[in-house]
Amino acid sequence: MARDNMPDALQKKIVADYIELQSFRAVAKRNNVSPPTVKRYVERNQDVAEIIEAKHEQNTVELLQHIEDTADKNVEIIDKLRDTLLKKLESGDLRNLQAISVSYGIFVDKSLAIKELKHKLAGGSEPNIIIAGIVEAQESYVKAVLDNPAKTRNIEDWE
Repeated sequence: MARDNMPDALQKKIVADYIELQSFRAVAKRNNVSPPTVKRYVERNQDVAEIIEAKHEQNTVELLQHIEDTADKNVEIIDKLRDTLLKKLESGDLRNLQAISVSYGIFVDKSLAIKELKHKLAGGSEPNIIIAGIVEAQESYVKAVLDNPAKTRNIEDWE
């Protein structure tokens, strides 16, 4: 398709797809054009950046609302993972310990990221307060694990 002969509807579709996908390559593949062609039409449309930013903000608000709606469930999951981890350490049962530890770490890390994002969106300028609270909670968890070491293990436990 020649550069000057691209239908106006296809040009608008390319821009709309870019707003959705935010990837020149993905839009090019979807519309059977080259990535430079997508870039050229996106750059011609001055409103694209504003639309993308508005869409990004809308998605962030919707995601935070969903997270807020499911916060109790997430806290329950974190508590169960922590309890399971402590039980396994106390009993000396090391099966699946790494998977449980990683899951727990991911949930705690994402909780921290969400709190920081909420704080930032609310106009807060010092996310370090949130980080300090999370670090304090993690330190108390590590102390609890260290104060309750697993029972002595035989070499067979590691095989």
